[in-house]
Amino acid sequence: LHTSANWGSVSFFLEVYVKASAGTAKARLYNVTDGAAVASSEVTTTSTSYVRLRSGSVALTDGKTHEVQFGTSGSDAGYFKGAKIIAV
Repeated sequence: LHTSANWGSVSFFLEVYVKASAGTAKARLYNVTDGAAVASSEVTTTSTSYVRLRSGSVALTDGKTHEVQFGTSGSDAGYFKGAKIIAV
């Protein structure tokens, strides 16, 4: 659960390690409590080697649970190695 009082004035970013084996692989931060994607968090790649991607600045909501979602569309395929939220 996010509590902004614990963080002061920082910006948060989603950082993931992914690769596509066909087409495009994507990842995003998801607000589980409200059932909605977090704005500006989606990242995509067509690289067939693992790459580190960082989203735009994201707004985390107090008292909400967030998780990372990884996926592809249609016949696309990819691999997800890890993710973290970066505070700057």
